[in-house]
Amino acid sequence: MNRYLEVLNQSFDKVVIALNDKEGRAEVHVVDLVKQDENKLCFDVEEGSTLFDALHEHGYVSLIGVNDHVSIKVNGFVLCVGESDTHGKMLFCIEKGKGEFRDEMNHVNEDFIIEEEIVPAGGYYVNDACILCGTCYAVCPKQCIDTAKDPVVINQSECIQCGECVKVCPVQAIEKK
Repeated sequence: MNRYLEVLNQSFDKVVIALNDKEGRAEVHVVDLVKQDENKLCFDVEEGSTLFDALHEHGYVSLIGVNDHVSIKVNGFVLCVGESDTHGKMLFCIEKGKGEFRDEMNHVNEDFIIEEEIVPAGGYYVNDACILCGTCYAVCPKQCIDTAKDPVVINQSECIQCGECVKVCPVQAIEKK
């Protein structure tokens, strides 16, 4: 159990996320933390928002939670793990990263690591209708589709669950499970 993630989940409802937009400019967003598990740091994002698009494109964020005397900063890779309980939002979790915990009142300054590998529930899979056209691979932002196999195979640990492959498949061979 990562005690710093536990403190973050228990002490903060909202955090500030910073990342770069498509032009490389810094963007800051306030997001709601989702209390999934004490060992995971998750937040929900409105599907189709600029933050949603930036998370899919970059997959890396910096976030911070601050209260009267405690601050927790985390830098890490994010993964979309599926639909949130909040209508129209998708759930993202930090998969791997590092953080810094500061408690000014008790003079604590400690670094920590997040090594939790998150495998999304469900995922996208290719069925036998696949015609090996490669269209899915061409639109995949992570290039995580193995086109050497028949049918092609989506690497679930690399997939960010964006669904772009489903949209372009000419024979509807890609399904979400």
